Amino acid sequence: MRIAVAAVAALTAASALAGEPEARPEPARPRFEMESEAMGQAGKMVIAGPLGDQADPTLRGVCLYRVGSVDEARALAEQDPAVKAGRLTVEAMTWWVGKGYLAFPKAPAAAGKP
Repeated sequence: MRIAVAAVAALTAASALAGEPEARPEPARPRFEMESEAMGQAGKMVIAGPLGDQADPTLRGVCLYRVGSVDEARALAEQDPAVKAGRLTVEAMTWWVGKGYLAFPKAPAAAGKP
């Protein structure tokens, strides 16, 4: 089986804010949504979104990136205004998955690929 590599960033509530209502993500974050759209159009972000019904209430969202390294994914995720404000933290990791098992037809091709 051929393997595809992607970088995943998990966004979690900062530990000091985990139980506080203001730690919850804002319902509309237009500026970051525009930045996310630009990352997607550049072929770097494949998909991102908030989570619900998880056992760990501090886990708030996940972003899947198609970039050269986990460090690049972490740097992109750290552009989120809630991360910059200290309300969310980023844990970035590499994800290995069987090539061809995942398809995101609405995501632009990876940078430098047709």
